Amino acid sequence: MRRIVICGGGAAGWLSAAALAAAFKPETFDIRVIEAPADTSALGVAGALRPEHAALHGLIGLRTHDLLSEADATFNLGFALRGWAEAQEAFLPFGPIGEGAGFHHFWRRARSQRIR
Repeated sequence: MRRIVICGGGAAGWLSAAALAAAFKPETFDIRVIEAPADTSALGVAGALRPEHAALHGLIGLRTHDLLSEADATFNLGFALRGWAEAQEAFLPFGPIGEGAGFHHFWRRARSQRIR
């Protein structure tokens, strides 16, 4: 095998290519990313930066602090769903809520006091 082709770009495709490039010597494989044409219907859909991504960032030589700072971003612990059913809300976490996130108790207190 001399060539690796990743079908689909976006964050997942490009991070996969970067991880493979970091894991192998440059002359080992020819890594290509084939992106689909831009889909403007997906605008507004945000990617989530989970705390677990720090290990991947380290593998590809990216400092998570720099990424968050330069992109004016933050970690995402889950999605809040509102208006899916009458008077209901739901929070879908990306794993155990609060584990490894020292600020989570502030969020829980604010929610209990209905602070938005």
